[in-house]
Amino acid sequence: MSAFLPLLGVILFIATGTFVTGRLIVALAKVDWLRSLRVENMLVSAFLGTTLWMLITAASSYLGLPALSARFVLLGVVLLLCGAVYFSGRIDWVFRGARWQRLLRLYVLLMALSTLCMGTIIYVQGYLTYNDGPDYIAMSEMLQEHAITSDFGLETDHVLYHPSIILTSNWFHTGSLYFLSLIQAIFPLTGFEIYPAPLYWGALLNASAIYVLARWMFRIPVKYACLGAIGCLLAVNPLTFAADSSFLCQLYGTSGFCFTLAITSRLYTRSHWHWGSALVFALSVASVLSSYSELAPVLTFGCLGYVAVATAKARRQGHLPAFGQFFLITVGALLICAHIELARTIHSIFKTLELNGVGYHHDWTFAHYWTFAMGMRPRSASIQWFYIPATIGASICLAAGLLRFFRQPRRLMPLAVALGTFGGLAIYYSLVALDPWTGEVGHTWNLLKLCKYAFPLVTVFQVAGLYWLLSGSGYEKKAFVGVCLLLALVCVPYRLRKFRYYGSDLVDRQGESPMTGARDVRDQLALIKPSKRFFLPKLTGHADRRFACVAYPLQYAKLTEEQTKSPDVNFSDPEMFLFMPSVPPFVEPLEEWPLNVSRIDPQKPQVLWLEPADRVKYGGREVCCWLGEHPMEFRIWAPRQATYDFSFDIAPGRSIVLTNKRHFRVSTEQATSPALATAGHQTISTQIALTQGINRVRIECLDKPSQSAFEGSDVIVLAQLTRAILREAYTPNQSPPMPEVKLVSEEDRLDR
Repeated sequence: MSAFLPLLGVILFIATGTFVTGRLIVALAKVDWLRSLRVENMLVSAFLGTTLWMLITAASSYLGLPALSARFVLLGVVLLLCGAVYFSGRIDWVFRGARWQRLLRLYVLLMALSTLCMGTIIYVQGYLTYNDGPDYIAMSEMLQEHAITSDFGLETDHVLYHPSIILTSNWFHTGSLYFLSLIQAIFPLTGFEIYPAPLYWGALLNASAIYVLARWMFRIPVKYACLGAIGCLLAVNPLTFAADSSFLCQLYGTSGFCFTLAITSRLYTRSHWHWGSALVFALSVASVLSSYSELAPVLTFGCLGYVAVATAKARRQGHLPAFGQFFLITVGALLICAHIELARTIHSIFKTLELNGVGYHHDWTFAHYWTFAMGMRPRSASIQWFYIPATIGASICLAAGLLRFFRQPRRLMPLAVALGTFGGLAIYYSLVALDPWTGEVGHTWNLLKLCKYAFPLVTVFQVAGLYWLLSGSGYEKKAFVGVCLLLALVCVPYRLRKFRYYGSDLVDRQGESPMTGARDVRDQLALIKPSKRFFLPKLTGHADRRFACVAYPLQYAKLTEEQTKSPDVNFSDPEMFLFMPSVPPFVEPLEEWPLNVSRIDPQKPQVLWLEPADRVKYGGREVCCWLGEHPMEFRIWAPRQATYDFSFDIAPGRSIVLTNKRHFRVSTEQATSPALATAGHQTISTQIALTQGINRVRIECLDKPSQSAFEGSDVIVLAQLTRAILREAYTPNQSPPMPEVKLVSEEDRLDR
C-alpha cells in the first residue's frame, strides 16, 4: 500500500484542483448552463480545469519556462481567476447549490474507481511500462528543468535521445505530457512514481465523458449512464487496455474528444450563444488538438455536423446573424486557447499521414476486431465461447442505439457523424488500404487503433440502446439489475485475474516493488562517480528506456555492442560499474538492484541474455529455455579476446517423440561448429573464439518437428536448455585448436 495511498492522494488533488479551476472558468465566463452543481456540470468543470492546466503549462514551455517554473505560473493564473470572479460578484457560483452529500458520494466513487484502476499497483507496487510509458516518463523528466524550446543536451547515443527528438520536433502530441510534467513538478516524486496518477485520471475522464454524453446527448436515466461509465472501467476492453498499457496521450485525446461532442448538445439554444459558451467550446477543442491531434479530423467532421444543424435551426428561427457572430467568437477563442498548439496540430496531421509502418501486423479476423470494438474481449486473448453471446448482446444494444438517431437526428448529429467517420475509416482500412507488413489488403494496425478511438462512442450508443430496449417493459428493473450483476460476476473476477497476471509478469521483469525500487536505483546510482557508470542496453524491449528514465538526469556511458569492442574502454578497471537492465540467466551478478537492474563483473565471461527468451523462469538461477525451429541467439560477454569453453545442458523436447536424439550446431560471428549429436539429457562442451565485449553466439537444432509441444497450440519445443556457462581456455597469444566436442552422460553429470 506504500505506493497506492500517495497515488490516490495525487488523484484526489487533481480532481479537486481541476474542479475548482473549472468552476472559476464557468463563473468568470458566466456560463449559465453550467451554473448549477449537477453531476454532469461538475464533471465538465473538472475537464475544463484539466485543459487549462495543460494549456498553461504548454504555453509556459513554449515561452522557455520548465515545468518547475510553470507550476508557479499556473498558481498565479488561478489566483487571478479567483480575484476576477470575486470582483465580478459571482464567487458564489463556484459552489452554488452544492450538496455536500452528493460531493461526498462522488469522492467515494472516485476513490473506488481509482482503486479499481490501480489493481496492479496494489498487488505488486508497480505498473506496466512495456509500451510508450517509459518515453512519456522520460519526456516529463526532461521537461522538469528544460523547456520544449531548449536543448536537452543529450548525446546521439543516449537512450533518451530519440524521445527528446520526438518531443522537440514539433509534431508529437504533447498536451498530456505537459500535464504529466506539471503534476510531477507539484509533488516531490519522480516521473516513474507519479506517472500512474495522471494516467488513471485520463481513464476517469473517459468514464466521465461517457456519462455526460449519455445524459446530454441521449438524455437517458442516471442509472444507465452510470452503467456505461462504471462498466467501461470494470470490464476488459479497449479503454482499460489503453490504461493498463500506459497509453497516456490516447486517454486524454479520447476524453477531450467525447467531452467536446457532449458540449455541442448545449449550444443549440440562442441564449447560449455568447462568449462564455464560445470559451468553453474552444477549450474543449484545444484539449484534443494538444493531446491527440490524430482525432482532430474526426472531431472536425463531428463539429461540422453540429454547425449544419445549428445553422438550419437558426435560419428557421431568424437567428442566423446571432449564430454567425457566435461562430466567429468561437473561432477567435480557439485561436487564443490553442495558440501555437494549433499550428503544431496541422503539422502533426501531415506528419502522421506520412507514417505508414508504425506498429505491427495483427493476424485478426473480422470476428476478433468486432468483439474487441464491442468491448467484449481483451486484446491479447483468443476468442472464447462466452465472448460470442456477449458480443451478440452488445451488438443488439448498439443497433438499438443507432436506430435512435432517426428519432433524434438533430441533437445526435455530431455524435452520429463522428461514429460514422470512424466506420468509414474502418471500411477503408479493411477493403482498400494495404498492410505495410504483409502487402495484403487490410491495414490491421490502423483497424486496431480505430477500435480504441471509437470505443467510448460505441459504449454510449450501447447503454442508450439498452435503455430503449428495456424501457416500457414490465421487467425493466429486474432486467437492469440482472445486467449489472452479470457484468460484475463476469468482469470483476476476470479483471482481478488480469491484475494478478500483470503483477506476476512485473515481478518477473522488474523485481519486487518496482515503484519503490525506482527511487532506490536512482539513489544508489547517485553515489557512483559519473565516469564510472557504464550501461549495457538490451536490443529489444523497454527495459533500457525504463532504466534511462529512472536514472535521468544522472550521467552514464551507454555501451553498444560495437563500443564494447573498442580498445579505449578499460574493462580491467576494478572501480568500473557495469550495469544491464535485467538479471543474467545463468550466473550470479555482482549486485542485484531493484527493477531487475544488475551490476555484472566485467572480468567474468557470461551469458547476458537470450533472444528469443522463451522460458519457464528467467532471472535468478532457475532457467528452462526451449529451442524451437528458429535458432536461439546468446549475447555473451567476454572480458578479452580469447578462446572460451562454452558448456550448456540440453534435453530433448516434446516436438519429436520417436527418438531422443538431437543434432545441434553452434555458430559465432567468426566460425560455425560441426553438427553435435546428443541422446537424452546431456552436457555439450565446445570451444568458441570471442572478441572483447558483447558477442553473438547461436545454437540451432537441425531436426524437424513431428508435432507441437502442447495440445491445441503451435508451439514447437525441439530441445530444452537449462544451463550455459563459459570459462576462458586460451590466452590471446595461444592459437586455438579446432573445436572439440565433449558429451557427458546424465549419470556423470549428476555425479559431478
